[in-house]
Amino acid sequence: MQVALVKIGNALNFRTWIAKNDRSIPLGDSQLGKLDGVLQSLEEIPIFHSAEMRQAVSLIDCVWFTPDFKFIPAVIEVEHSTGVTSGLTRMLKFRETMPSWNTRFTIVADSSLRNKVVSEGNNTVFRRLQTKFMSYATVRELYGLIQKYNLSGVVEQNFIEPFLENVVEK
Repeated sequence: MQVALVKIGNALNFRTWIAKNDRSIPLGDSQLGKLDGVLQSLEEIPIFHSAEMRQAVSLIDCVWFTPDFKFIPAVIEVEHSTGVTSGLTRMLKFRETMPSWNTRFTIVADSSLRNKVVSEGNNTVFRRLQTKFMSYATVRELYGLIQKYNLSGVVEQNFIEPFLENVVEK
C-alpha cells in the first residue's frame, strides 16, 4: 500500500514522507525509502521547525506535501498489522504539534476494518481529526487509474477528495 501511495503522491505532484521504520523495506534491488518522490529527511521540510513536530511525524506511515511544503494534503496511516487506535493516536500526536493547519487525516485499511475506523474516528478523543477512510480497494483502483492513464503532475489538491470517505458523523 505504501508503494501505491508514494506513486499516487507522485502523480498528484506531491512529495512523500515514509515512516522511518518502513524506509528500509526491500523492493527488488532497492528500498521503500528510496522510491522517487520520497523525502530522505524531515530536516528537508521547512514547516517542521521544531524537534517535537519532526518526532511526531517520524513514524506516520505516509505524509504528502505540496512541492513548496506549504500544505500537507494528507497524513495517512495504513492499518494492516497495527490497530486503528494506534494509527489515530500517532496522527493525533502530530495534529497537536500543528493545531492551526488544515489537512486530511486518513486511515487506509481493508474494507473489513471500515466500521472500526468509523467507531474510533467518532470517539471523542479523535473527533477533531475529522478522520477520512480509504479502503485498500480504493487505493488499488486509484493506483490502477494512474498507471493506466499515465497520470502525472495533477496539481489540483482536491483531486483525491472523491476517493476519501468521511468517517466523523455530523
